[in-house]
Amino acid sequence: MIHSYRPNDAQGCLKSRSVVFIGDSITRKLFFQFANLVDSSLPVTIPNDYAKHTDHTLHASSPSIDLSFFWDPFLNSTHMENLMAATHPSKRPALLVIGSGLWYLRHATSSGGLPAWQSKMETVVETIANSKPPLADSVVVLPIEDLVMSKLSPERAATMLASDRDAMNSELYHRIQSFSGFHPLRSSHSVPVFIPKVFNDMLDPSQTEDGLHFADPLIRQ
Repeated sequence: MIHSYRPNDAQGCLKSRSVVFIGDSITRKLFFQFANLVDSSLPVTIPNDYAKHTDHTLHASSPSIDLSFFWDPFLNSTHMENLMAATHPSKRPALLVIGSGLWYLRHATSSGGLPAWQSKMETVVETIANSKPPLADSVVVLPIEDLVMSKLSPERAATMLASDRDAMNSELYHRIQSFSGFHPLRSSHSVPVFIPKVFNDMLDPSQTEDGLHFADPLIRQ
């Protein structure tokens, strides 16, 4: 079922709560589209290119929801550390969305590449699974995005290889589903963790100009 969500859908689940997105530019696009769906008065994108690699905080007035995006493509910022430590359990978000991976490939020399990403995600998933109190009511871990290789810049095409992305998604699915019997859809753990595998199935090569960032109407779905 594909349901077109409206502000009233958020009323029961998110009213007077917070939503946190943390990750890369793909996560950021989802954040702004999500925020605008909750409150149509909120922007659908960053105000300018100078704000690409910055944090963003928005407030939906009806229903009242605080929405935050933290720019952290390597998931190694202070914000991420605080989220993983659940330093303010009484203020835990209703929804936490985490997206990372492509920057580890694009900047493999400085980031440590695939092995560093694997180590990071092992820590993240383990922390989500074992955190008491829970980090959020629900957690979404985004899959590594399928790219349109023919439209990528030469630098991106040379580093964001399909074989690496496939390996990362396999690792991510396996780790969440098998960690201590932890399954995203049938877990006895108090925090549901979801990997929206359908995300990549919905991507249309005609809806991207740079092979990486897809058009807002598609992301909005």
